Amino acid sequence: MAVGLTQDPVAADLARRTADFVRNMVIPAEEQHRGVARTENVRIGLQRAAKDAGVFAPHVGTEFGGHAVAPLTAAGLRALTHLEPR
Repeated sequence: MAVGLTQDPVAADLARRTADFVRNMVIPAEEQHRGVARTENVRIGLQRAAKDAGVFAPHVGTEFGGHAVAPLTAAGLRALTHLEPR
């Protein structure tokens, strides 16, 4: 039996948007705060920006604002959090 390794186009789009969000929002915030956000405002702002970008909590069910992606897809998205700045 053949194993299909083609990524779902919806998951591929979510992965691209997540990578863009990490590069353009998360990494600059980490640099600005030297890796330690000392107020809740930073976290709240990043969560709001993630929701606006449509990349908030992709592994969480849609009833809670996520995308309910499959565990393997969620694992691939988590790997994106280790991106280096361009």
